[in-house]
Amino acid sequence: MGTHGRGLQPLVVEVLGAWARNRHVALALGLTALLAPAPGAFAQRPALPDAVRAAADGIEADQLARDLAFLSSDALLGRNTPSAGFDSAAAYIARRLAGAGITPLGDAGGFFQYYDLREQHADTAAAFLEIGGRRFRFGDAFVLQSFAGPLSGTFAAVYVGHGWRVPAQGIDPYAGLDLSGKLLLAHGPPGPPRGIEIQRIGRVTVGATTPWAEARSRGAAGILFVGSAGARAERDRARRANLVRRELEPPVPSAYAASPVTSVLVRPGVAKALLAGERLSAGELIRRAEAGEYAASFELGKRVTVQIPVA
Repeated sequence: MGTHGRGLQPLVVEVLGAWARNRHVALALGLTALLAPAPGAFAQRPALPDAVRAAADGIEADQLARDLAFLSSDALLGRNTPSAGFDSAAAYIARRLAGAGITPLGDAGGFFQYYDLREQHADTAAAFLEIGGRRFRFGDAFVLQSFAGPLSGTFAAVYVGHGWRVPAQGIDPYAGLDLSGKLLLAHGPPGPPRGIEIQRIGRVTVGATTPWAEARSRGAAGILFVGSAGARAERDRARRANLVRRELEPPVPSAYAASPVTSVLVRPGVAKALLAGERLSAGELIRRAEAGEYAASFELGKRVTVQIPVA
């Protein structure tokens, strides 16, 4: 079962947190503003309004550096949501806003807005996959790549190669496929096609969509990722990770929001059972993927039972 909690609205902290993570760029921009020529230096540029100039003149490089140093400090432990470090960062920002004379618009006349946070834990002891009468348990046979909530049922599966869609490059492994209520089968840990550079900010991608985004938009039930021969270290790390979902409910759009779809990373034995008797074997699909030559998408003939309950 899930648990609910109360927390601070994350927008201001997230934006300033990203600012802190890129503190050298932000400091450079601040110094550039301070060192800009006087308004009359370029005749074609209108003078800044007095209020704007006064605000700009109030920016001090030393104070900016202190703000960024605190928000990016190890003492805040990454400002995870929720955490004591997150609360400390929020309180610090509120003090700075108050000191700057900003009018608060949050709850009860303050700078904070509060929200409900729902937390769910995967019950790994009861989790399993079943293929052709063979049952595979969590840990030994598969791990969670993402946990968006419980997943239970028997599903058809559709192989979609790397799982990325990049319209400008004519890359669309989903063309003509019906994925509603089915599992995606893709190579993982997921990364863009070889030779394609994709700009990313958290879960937001520019000019491309991830397997998770495609699964959600197409109504897929979940994702099975088949790891490469060298993905053992990734599976071992994931065995202890991705077991908890913490998210606003209903979800709030964010570059760092929780994954929208539950996905698992399967070990070679599971992939072999899953693809036995199919158009291509697990070994052949992995060999092609490692060479950057993904096979065409196809729906598997067998169905997969998935049981990933909430503790």
